[in-house]
Amino acid sequence: MEIGAYLGRSTSYIASAVARRQNVNFYTVDTWQNQGMSEGERDTYGEFCANVQPWKDYIQTFRGFSWEVVKQWNRPIDLLWIDADHSYVAARRDVLDWVPFLKVKGWLCLDDYATAAGIAQVVRDVLLPICSSRRLVGKMWAARLARPLDRGGHPALRR
Repeated sequence: MEIGAYLGRSTSYIASAVARRQNVNFYTVDTWQNQGMSEGERDTYGEFCANVQPWKDYIQTFRGFSWEVVKQWNRPIDLLWIDADHSYVAARRDVLDWVPFLKVKGWLCLDDYATAAGIAQVVRDVLLPICSSRRLVGKMWAARLARPLDRGGHPALRR
């Protein structure tokens, strides 16, 4: 599951790996309206589709805000890649909404950890206590979920 696809660079990398495996589903969620991007709002879905065209058979897209799409989601996730709104509030919401679907020992990746203060703060506040095998790969923070996220057990994690 990819939250935040933009023009499809990470989507292409993940989909190319999915294409080599059997019985793997890959989903991506984005509005493709460029909200919060420095160049301003514009519809980027056509560019995304053109960029991921070689792997289109391996990708299922959900066009909408992640907090809306998650309301309809009910499947376990093996890999959760988050690269959407980098503000603390939005990144925290994505983590709290989607990590409960991540399988224990599943991989969680947050892009731009090294360059976005909001992402780094969410990692410190929410993810460090529940993740293992943590590593920084370029700007991306990656880890395995060691134990389920319990929002009710910690006041800072309640919505």
